[in-house]
Amino acid sequence: ADVVMAFSAFAQLPASTRRLWGVGAGLLVVGYFAKTAVWFRVQDQSLAAAAAAHEKASRHLEASRASAQEFALPPIPAHLVSKAKQLRHTTTRGGASSSSPEN
Repeated sequence: ADVVMAFSAFAQLPASTRRLWGVGAGLLVVGYFAKTAVWFRVQDQSLAAAAAAHEKASRHLEASRASAQEFALPPIPAHLVSKAKQLRHTTTRGGASSSSPEN
């Protein structure tokens, strides 16, 4: 019943006012569909760009791993590491002796 009253009130408006309301409603509908179309286009472009970046990063990672294998060195023995740390803390830097551990 309320819908019928709204339509009858709309029908009693002057033709120019009804036309104005029609244009406004049309703009809202067209705007909604345009926004939706732009959203899907941007979403597709963003996903494509992310996929391309992922593919490029994966190739770079694989190349880096292959390159690192060429220069793979055995681990440094623990006794040499401790000697190097001792030397680092007791060496002279800039003319002053540094016996405290560095951070």
